Amino acid sequence: MATYTQTVTSKNSKFTAALTRKRSDGGIQLQSVVWPNGHIGSASTTQMGMFFAKVDANGHLTSEEQIGGVGLSGTNVIPTNREATPLGFPPNPWKPTQALTSYTKYFLLFKEYNGISNTWGDGVNNISGSSVDSFEFIALPAPSVSAVTQTSITVTTAASAGNNTYSVAVYPDNTSGAAVKTANMTVSGSTASATITGLTANTTYYVAVAGSPDLSGSGYVYGPTTAVTTLKNAPGQAAISLLGFATTTSLDVTWGAVSGAETYEYYRSTSSTAPTSSTTPTATGLTGTSATISSLSSSTTYYVWLRAVNNGGAGAWSAAKSATTQSAVTAPGTPGTPAVAKGAKPTREAVVSWTGAAANGGTVTYSILRSTTTTKPGTAYATSVTTPWTDTAADQGADYYYWIRATNSAGSTDSAISAKHTPQTLIVGGNRPKRIWVGGVEITGLWHGGNRIF
Repeated sequence: MATYTQTVTSKNSKFTAALTRKRSDGGIQLQSVVWPNGHIGSASTTQMGMFFAKVDANGHLTSEEQIGGVGLSGTNVIPTNREATPLGFPPNPWKPTQALTSYTKYFLLFKEYNGISNTWGDGVNNISGSSVDSFEFIALPAPSVSAVTQTSITVTTAASAGNNTYSVAVYPDNTSGAAVKTANMTVSGSTASATITGLTANTTYYVAVAGSPDLSGSGYVYGPTTAVTTLKNAPGQAAISLLGFATTTSLDVTWGAVSGAETYEYYRSTSSTAPTSSTTPTATGLTGTSATISSLSSSTTYYVWLRAVNNGGAGAWSAAKSATTQSAVTAPGTPGTPAVAKGAKPTREAVVSWTGAAANGGTVTYSILRSTTTTKPGTAYATSVTTPWTDTAADQGADYYYWIRATNSAGSTDSAISAKHTPQTLIVGGNRPKRIWVGGVEITGLWHGGNRIF
């Protein structure tokens, strides 16, 4: 159980008590009580007892629970184990796990008994008698904590009616460590608050508050704690390692990890003017060490700055990196009108050549369209060709027309129609042979008058 012990002294300094509180829910137990020799009030009293009580607004008891009683002589300490029957009184000790009602006033009462009489010394069921001394406190719940920075916090709790004082304590753990900071709280209306400074960044603390009516004695009884972690120190400056891999509408940015960073954010601009600490970032909440900057314009130079962020703030902007997006791709320009010439085998080959088309930001490939009429076909005859290209399947004596189609990622553009080309015809015995063999060997070339005719 996470507990801590606090020592308090009664109004009239007749006793000192050690109270143990549970830090989780504020439960309380009496650890020990010490009083001086003699007695408080009348010399005719023969015993003393400790009571834990709630009282109404007029100071009258509403409930009480006996803790123990002893004889008058000597200096006395109630044993740590209160579960045993305490010296002749009924076995009804204050239990270690007893919880308190928030914003309620409690009294730890030390009173004398006349014999075994269970009456107050003044006989009016009031706490003001000469045979009674007490320590009073207000049971408070865990406080609210706000305005957290690297080195300070603001603590608030509801302030009950009456002339009361409030205190706040800051602990390094939720077990048994002593408070590292305490402060009196300022009451304004129905709220008590205090700002605690001098804390360490990125450190978890446990905060409790206490309230006591004026003249209640010395010491505070702190309630359960609220955990709070101070902010981290802002991270160091980031550095962009690469800005590139451009497309027409995006750029990729990469950077090195920054110690203490939780996220990153960048600012991009077409101006080289650096951002300031108050400049609104283009993108926030980035994790990892890379990002794609999108929705950009083509053929445009951009400047990019980066900074690291954590709950303590943002680091300094990095130095700028710049890069230019690619040009937008449009359909290619018009290829040159194809020129068609005889091939090495003029009766069945045609050589087609052309001038290339403007790429317009893309990569251009070429196709051949072929027809025996002037009507352009819709489907390419040959694809992925380069100039010059040889048609090796033309029939001699037939008429052929050619077009060039240039294509990139944005579309295609066709050339004008070529001039008509008719492969040369070979006549043998009044017939046009397709193939000629001599002695079982195919003739692949035939010349007449110094010209190749087949």
